[in-house]
Amino acid sequence: MGIHIGDRAVVLGGSMAGLLAATVLAESFSEVLVVDRDELSGVAGPRRGVPHGRHAHGLVARGQQILEGLYPGLTEELRAAGVRPGDFSSDIRWYFNGYRLASGRTGLLSVPATRPVLEYHVRRRVQAMPQVTFLERHDILGLETTADRRRVTGARVQRQGGGSPEVLHADLVLDITGRGSRTPLWLEELGYPRPEETRVKIDLAYTTRHFQLDADPFGDDLAIIPVATPAHPRGAFFYRLPGEDN
Repeated sequence: MGIHIGDRAVVLGGSMAGLLAATVLAESFSEVLVVDRDELSGVAGPRRGVPHGRHAHGLVARGQQILEGLYPGLTEELRAAGVRPGDFSSDIRWYFNGYRLASGRTGLLSVPATRPVLEYHVRRRVQAMPQVTFLERHDILGLETTADRRRVTGARVQRQGGGSPEVLHADLVLDITGRGSRTPLWLEELGYPRPEETRVKIDLAYTTRHFQLDADPFGDDLAIIPVATPAHPRGAFFYRLPGEDN
């Protein structure tokens, strides 16, 4: 337990960012409530609230190190589930401007776990924390404030399927609902200026497709990655799905 900050924190959004936030908050709050509109328990596949979950995902070295620090043994747990971690250089076939890069062992792990599989295993770790409670299939209605609207004191939620609205009083409320966040609108309704947004157009699009192959092009490699460059702006990421032989 870290420094005690408050009795209850409410995390709006139960995806990866929400799970990590709940993990850290559990060190400083007596209770952490994680609210999400989706059903989460036992879900190891794509879900509505994570539309990008079907795209290719993976942990690069720093992500692996951080998650392993928060959840000791997670890498081996993923390996047991069919995910194959490997060296970021020597176990991946890199191509740059049409040429294969020389490889060498770096000691940095890459973990090519799909998003649903990674989230499932992290969620199980967070659900096992005694301070953390999940409120699944709950819609988030808005923020609760003091009468003078100078301080947020909680969040209003409602269970799907006819539940009554309820207020989750909290010392801290985190909105981690992603790009569909309604907090800017809620703050505006409370009389505050809408937070400024900075958008950077990066002209990047990606698509994912699953293939059943007759032959194995990977051998002992985890992935084949031709990197996008100014001369070759279309890059790619080919890897074997966890648990698949080809």
